[in-house]
Amino acid sequence: MQNLRTNITTVRLIDPLSPFVENIVRDLNFVQQRMNLNMEPLKANKLTVNAILIYDAINVFAKALQGLGMTNKIITEPLKCMNSPFIPWSNGFKLINFMR
Repeated sequence: MQNLRTNITTVRLIDPLSPFVENIVRDLNFVQQRMNLNMEPLKANKLTVNAILIYDAINVFAKALQGLGMTNKIITEPLKCMNSPFIPWSNGFKLINFMR
């Protein structure tokens, strides 16, 4: 019989007991309830890294919009993505620079 060895390594990127993660779960469950989504409530020990990264990206975007709005007047403009040449949103570069 051959000597087989198994090397199993895991890394936990999210601490489900962290107050930060608990706040995220509370926020997401609040949004689900407020939007009347018929979904099972989220649990901290079931969150994926992708879900946390999406949550974080949305928060960075929202905070950048809020911060930019304090120093500049943000005007929404209808965009037609099929236009040629493409005309970018007038505040787009300001927003990207603000996020940096």
